[in-house]
Amino acid sequence: MRRFRSCTCLVLALTMAVSGCGFYEVKPTTIEPGQLTSQPDAKISSPTKAHLKDGGVVLFPNGFEVAGDQIKGLGEQYDLTREHRTLVDHVPLSEVAALEQYEKKLDAVTSTAATTPVVAISVIGAIALFKAIFGSCPTVYSLEGEPQLEAELFSHSISRRFEGKDLDLLSETALRNGGYHLRVANEAPETHYINNLTLEMVDHAAGTRAFPSPDGEILVAEGNAPFTARSRMGENPTAALTARDGAVYRSSPVLVRELADGVVAEDWIDLSIPIPPDKRGQPMVLALRLRNTLMATVLLYDVMLKAQGIHALDWLGEETRNPLSAWRIYRWFDQNYGLRIQSWDGERFVSAASLNPTGPIAWHEVAVTLPPSEGPEARIRISFLPDNWMVEWVGVGYQAVSPATVRSVAAAAVDDLPGHEAERILSPLRENDATYFMTSPGESHTLFFPAEPPAPGAVRTTFLRSGGFYVEWLREDWFKEAGSVTKGPGFQPGSAAIQQTAQLWLEKKTFMEQRFLETKIPLAGDAR
Repeated sequence: MRRFRSCTCLVLALTMAVSGCGFYEVKPTTIEPGQLTSQPDAKISSPTKAHLKDGGVVLFPNGFEVAGDQIKGLGEQYDLTREHRTLVDHVPLSEVAALEQYEKKLDAVTSTAATTPVVAISVIGAIALFKAIFGSCPTVYSLEGEPQLEAELFSHSISRRFEGKDLDLLSETALRNGGYHLRVANEAPETHYINNLTLEMVDHAAGTRAFPSPDGEILVAEGNAPFTARSRMGENPTAALTARDGAVYRSSPVLVRELADGVVAEDWIDLSIPIPPDKRGQPMVLALRLRNTLMATVLLYDVMLKAQGIHALDWLGEETRNPLSAWRIYRWFDQNYGLRIQSWDGERFVSAASLNPTGPIAWHEVAVTLPPSEGPEARIRISFLPDNWMVEWVGVGYQAVSPATVRSVAAAAVDDLPGHEAERILSPLRENDATYFMTSPGESHTLFFPAEPPAPGAVRTTFLRSGGFYVEWLREDWFKEAGSVTKGPGFQPGSAAIQQTAQLWLEKKTFMEQRFLETKIPLAGDAR
């Protein structure tokens, strides 16, 4: 479902487009200036934008060299107003607030907040935010009453090459004033490029439930079949999986330690489901409520990016745009950090479906159709890398006879803006095409989707269909050991990366789980 892909007004300026220079795909990689001075001389070939502490910006379209306390290269410097341009050949590191990689060709619309000079100068205070570990991806909140976290979008689409499409179930939405209100926020040190946002509604019969499927379809299921569960370690998590009460299944620490020792073996949950005679031969539906742990976040932050130091700029710029390299990374990530569902055919477990990583922020509900069982019992195996997933709930039912009728609704208003200003934001969101709405850290936008009430007696389930990608900023602490990093091959997928990730996960797990949500970047105006 999700492609590999596994934040305050102070830093809105970090993703500003420069007037007269076209739109830029900003792939921000933020570096503390003082840390760069400790590095050996380095050459970066990727186009880079240097944000200055006075609110100005310097573009190095052909990259730059780090030499002593200087960034050297042919650059174009713009002042705070973006009205005055000066050619430069060096910039003192002491004047640089942040560096970010960019692409010159991208049809992206920025918000008006991100182009305000008054905001730009406050980038000086942004360095304090770079220790944030919260991320990655746009977060979505429903606004009927107290804001409720609903979804995180395309959570592992870390570059345009890995652009993803999602379909997320919205569990807390309610009709208000003729429609639905959703807040889309950027709460992490990232730049988000949103390609499409569409509300989808399904009105179905009482007693049935609607879920998104991994391939972006909507399944309607009926019934609630009982089951018993058994884990690889012999545990019985049946009670935890049958109730939506916050109790979750997580892998035993024993399996994570094995992973850290180089034993790459999956954990699993086996389900045994008695099949009534009248349901034999009928397709089954397996529904899951789950989310990733922060293990894949450790992979991205520490193993993929931090380990490369400043050279991660070129890795993000060159390696991920190479189709073959991108395919290798995506395929490896999906095979190892995704979730697999298998059914028993009488002799062995055979593949039935798979889920791409969903992200560590919001609970995600998804359903898959399984082959019908002709016998008195069906067996299903859910397998995954140890401690990479948390499973809160499992539901087993049967495919409804009537297919789902889906109604799609585009957003009709945003942030109470007047028509022409709203249209500028809404236009890129209507279609999954080559146009993007770009958001900066700390921004949020409230979208209104008009809708009529469901028919009498029907139950409505709402979904949000989305597409896009985001780009990570390399935080300050990712470069603390950058001085020892020399140019070499970029991230290499393989069992060594899995082992290293597991080792770091054992070290960082407690701290990251305690601090993750605390490091969300505040939204402008404290709008949450």
